[in-house]
Amino acid sequence: TSYPRVDHSAYIHPSAVLIGDCYIGKRVLVAPFAVCRSDTGIPIYVGDFSNIQDGAIIHAAQTMKNGSYIDNKRFSQNG
Repeated sequence: TSYPRVDHSAYIHPSAVLIGDCYIGKRVLVAPFAVCRSDTGIPIYVGDFSNIQDGAIIHAAQTMKNGSYIDNKRFSQNG
């Protein structure tokens, strides 16, 4: 079982929800009723100085099956 990891400088509103393998970086704001849901085994990384606004839902989709990537289900943004 994976648990959220939250930097000590981040602010998670009491009505926000973090589930599974969500990493919340430095000085991140997770606003009221926002959800970071990574309970499918795929980690979610919210980078430093970012925010998840009110009511937003971030949910990880399965991108691998039997050790192979499932096409058209991956996205990565650097910078």
